[in-house]
Amino acid sequence: MSDRRLLFYNDSRHYYLYCYDPPIGLADVRAPVDELLGTRVDTLVYGSGPGATVFHNTRVGEIWGERFDGFDTMYAYRAAENIRSLIERGLDPLDVLIDRAHEKEMEFFASLRMANPGPPDADSVFNSKFNLDHPEWCLRTRSSSNFNYVHPEVRAERFALAEEYVSRYDVDGLELDWAFEPVFFEEGEVEENTPLMTGFVRQIRQAVD
Repeated sequence: MSDRRLLFYNDSRHYYLYCYDPPIGLADVRAPVDELLGTRVDTLVYGSGPGATVFHNTRVGEIWGERFDGFDTMYAYRAAENIRSLIERGLDPLDVLIDRAHEKEMEFFASLRMANPGPPDADSVFNSKFNLDHPEWCLRTRSSSNFNYVHPEVRAERFALAEEYVSRYDVDGLELDWAFEPVFFEEGEVEENTPLMTGFVRQIRQAVD
């Protein structure tokens, strides 16, 4: 598709996997695409997960809820069980959406959130084992507890997810979501580390190309 008229972002959570009682049916799995049919939207931008964990059958990251035997909120339970039920049926939630988008002649962009929204020491469904095991890789002098991109391990973890999107899935594009909690270096260290971030984005671009 040469000219995109309108891109629509779906965060995969609040009006999707949080809403359906498990096990989710295929018609509901396809809803993020089907609800756009008949509109001028021709590109779905899909954020598969809140940041630290993801909502698809990743091989390089952590699936939402996979560390937990139970949940204290309905939304966490619904999302985790819906993802699990699809994977147990041999379906990757991301593949289902991509196939549906292409069936309806719609482009599909994966969106990767570059921040971690949860405190690094909280055993929350929003956190991954990666940052629970390494709180020292998160910001300490800012109001945010995001990943600190000065650490090569942090960049490698995000790169692996970005590379997986473009190598394992038939996506038409990749969005890097820097807008959510846009703090990535310690106070006073942004300017000196800007080239580091530029090189990191260049590395992802090369993987996409």
